[in-house]
Order: sequence, then C-alpha cells, then structure tokens
Amino acid sequence: MNRSFKSSLLAAAIVGLVSGCGGGSVNSTGALGGKAAVGSPIVNAAVNVVCAGGANLATTTDSTGAWTVAIAGQTFPCAVEVSRGTINAVANAIAYHSVATSIGVVNVTPLTDLLVANLVRANPNTWFSGLNASAFGAVNAITIGAALTQVRAALSALAALAGVDPITQSFTAASGNAIDDMLTALARALLNSSVSYASLLTAAASPTITAPAGLASALTTAYAGTTTGGGTTPVAGSAGCTGAVAAFFVANARTATATIRTYNGTPNATPTVLGAFANGTTTPVTVNANCTITVGAYTLTAVGASYTFANNQSDVDMTGTGVANGHFEKFANGTSLLGFSNPANTDSAQFFLP
Repeated sequence: MNRSFKSSLLAAAIVGLVSGCGGGSVNSTGALGGKAAVGSPIVNAAVNVVCAGGANLATTTDSTGAWTVAIAGQTFPCAVEVSRGTINAVANAIAYHSVATSIGVVNVTPLTDLLVANLVRANPNTWFSGLNASAFGAVNAITIGAALTQVRAALSALAALAGVDPITQSFTAASGNAIDDMLTALARALLNSSVSYASLLTAAASPTITAPAGLASALTTAYAGTTTGGGTTPVAGSAGCTGAVAAFFVANARTATATIRTYNGTPNATPTVLGAFANGTTTPVTVNANCTITVGAYTLTAVGASYTFANNQSDVDMTGTGVANGHFEKFANGTSLLGFSNPANTDSAQFFLP
C-alpha cells in the first residue's frame, strides 16, 4: 500500500469520525482569524492552525495581536495555538489555545485557553500536541457551549463574560474593551492572589471548574478597577489613584519589612543610600490603599496612566519630593520591589518586600 493511498484512507477516517460526532463542514473556503491577547496584544507570535482534515496552517500576529489564515479544503473543527512572541516588549512564555467549528472569528486568549481545557478535560498544550481524529471528535457546538458555561461560572466576577463569547466576538486589545478588560482583570487577579495560571488551567480541566482559593475575591477587586467593571482610566499627570492603579493598591495595601539593597552605578556599591538607608539592613515600607507608599521620611505617589502588566509582573511609576525614577513592582511569586533615586540620579535604593 503506497503512502498517498494510506494518507487518503486516514483523511477519510478523520472526516467520517468528525462528521459522526457533530463536527464542522468539509472543504470550507474563507478565513479564520482574530486577536491573540492577554490584556495586551501578543505581538509577532507564532500561530498554528490544525484542522480535522487538510494541511496545517501557520502565520504570525501583528502589532495589535491580530492574525488571519486562508481556509480552503479544510475539514472543521480546527484548533489554534498561539505561542512565543512578546507582550509589552517582554517575551511571552505561555502557549494559548482556541477552537473553531466554522470560518470566521477565532480569538486566542487565556479565556479561550481555559475553555479548551474544560472542553477536552486536559491541558491544552498536551491536547494540541497530540491532535488526532479522536481528539477532534470532542469539539462541537454543544460541547463548546457547555465548556463556556463552566468558565463563566468559575469566573463569575467577570460580569461581562455572561454576555460575551470570548472565541467568536471581535475585540480590540485595549483598555475599555469588554474582553480586554476581563483579560486584564484576570491577569492582575492571578498576580495579586499568587495563583499561577498553570494551577487555574489544571482546575479548568475538571468537569466542574473550581477556581483556586483566593482568586475569586482578587478577581472581583481587579475587575472593579477596569473601565468595564466600573473603574475609570487614570489621566496622565494626575495622582493616578483611579481604575487599574487604584485596584492594584487596594489589593496590595500592607506594611512589610523590606530588605534594602543600594545601587550607585553598580549594585551594592555604597554602604548607605539617600543618606538614611544602610545596604543589607531592613526597614518598614507601607503600601497604602490611597496609591501612596511611605518609607522612612519619603512618601511616593502613583503617577497617572503608569500601570503596566506583562508576563505576570505589575509595575507602577511613583513620584515624590526628593525622589526620582520611583517605581513599585510586584512579581509572579508575590514578592514586591520599591525603587527610587535622588533627584540627581546618583544615589539609588531598592527595597525588597516579601
């Protein structure tokens, strides 16, 4: 039996199995495309499309996270994976997935990734890497709808999700858009609750999704800080204690004992910094819900329109009397860093908070 005849038999078997399981159309012509985003666009990412029948397709996302591929002679359903690329100029380390049962809009985001996990009852990375006729048999309009119901219930704090199909609804990856605001809130809530995306994805693979402890309350707070959730967008040059910035400080308000590391040209180059802080010692740092931070005699205030989030790291620019280059960061592991310099930018310190 020659290879081409074997391939024909395999393709026929896939078409037959998918059709018998409520799959999509055969020999469809048109395009698949949408946005790849996590609250910010995933730029220059690799997009791979695998359908139940037909050649695999590939493209890349543009600067807005948009992508499209021409569909001709493909058998639906199809699966999409977006990997690599950058998010706010930082390398993207996570692959996201989505599915399609017909030509049209197919977004690829954490929301669609969670939906796929529930749909196939497995990690989407594993499922996508082992796609075959049996794997595609689980993908149809009924099972996709059931998975979306589970995601909506698990992330009920995202009120807009009740009326939005995250796969097929066109959107712009910018603040103020309903889908983008939900993605932004989810990313911030994961960071602020110290819940990893991997653990949420594992939870999503269960028949009934139970969100990890702490995520629901963090999601409520984060969503309230978005435009869609009722917050307002910070105005450049203002104190900035509105919208996403305000939600971030409310979620992180606390007093912590910070370890001091000096910086003056090279790390730890001087024994003291800013005339008050000795390298290697500790000092209390208070993060206030009103978007200010106090440390020693210094009070720093959040700068408007300065909140950024990329690859599980938040960063807020800060300003204050006698302070230059102020910034407050929170990392995926839950730790934080406050840094600032003197006005001449010749003497700086970093305060590491647990």
